[in-house]
Amino acid sequence: MLWQINAFFLQGYALGLGGSAGAIGTGLAKLPAGMAFVQELLAAKTGVQITEHAALRMTERGITQKMVETGISKGTKYFDPKNGTFNYVLKNGFASGKDLLIGVSPQTGQVTTVLRGNNLVNKRFIPQ
Repeated sequence: MLWQINAFFLQGYALGLGGSAGAIGTGLAKLPAGMAFVQELLAAKTGVQITEHAALRMTERGITQKMVETGISKGTKYFDPKNGTFNYVLKNGFASGKDLLIGVSPQTGQVTTVLRGNNLVNKRFIPQ
């Protein structure tokens, strides 16, 4: 299932404004009525296709669509042979100095996951 992300709604949901019982940093937010609630919130068309998994990780990790777009356009592109994905890594992409990784499927062009952390470039990654 694909989602078109609207950063405003995603941020609102992440902050618990959509009736969420969860909170960022405490694991996955509890989703009312399964994913239907999130699907309604993420219906705006913006061009970047996001999988359900990536949308959940964005919410959990406080990553907006604008951050995803910036990571893809300005990050260093790597191929991950283990997962068969292209990973875009934006070093120091956060004010905290942490890096941003955006995983994209080469077959579909969909964002499959997002990570926030330090030293996200794995030894197996092949620069593109």
